[in-house]
Amino acid sequence: MTTTRSPESVEAERYRDAMRRVPAAVTIVTSLFDREANGLTATAVCSVSADPPQVLVCVNREATAQSLIARSRRFVVNFLSEEHEERARRFSQAKLAAQERFAGISWVVMATGSPAMADAIVALDCRVNSDLICGTHAIYVANVVDVHVGNAAPLLYRAGEYCRLMR
Repeated sequence: MTTTRSPESVEAERYRDAMRRVPAAVTIVTSLFDREANGLTATAVCSVSADPPQVLVCVNREATAQSLIARSRRFVVNFLSEEHEERARRFSQAKLAAQERFAGISWVVMATGSPAMADAIVALDCRVNSDLICGTHAIYVANVVDVHVGNAAPLLYRAGEYCRLMR
């Protein structure tokens, strides 16, 4: 019997190319610490558990909002609608100041004190219960302590482009 040795991992570019083909919901993750707010666009978000309600978020360690999440141990995941593409682009700009990212958006304060978009299709207010540094990202698993629900079609991201569901 001959066995084939599998590689330890695939090349980063091959992996990125594969994952780009999978559509993902677009979110803006926001946090607040010591009166400083910041946020970033993220697609690496998923439900972990319904009982207790938990969510997993992966945040690039170089993102300025990541340090706020690490210090505050809280964040809001704002799921974007089709109408929010400009916001997604704005929050993905690394060099843009926080006040410019938040400008012109109506915000509500959630139970943890973190800001949520008033018109998000869903906003999950979270308290971190565990984290892990993994490569370029910090992985946060958090308890969902408050939920805001709207009603709109989601904004998706695939193959480097924002896209919409066909109806």
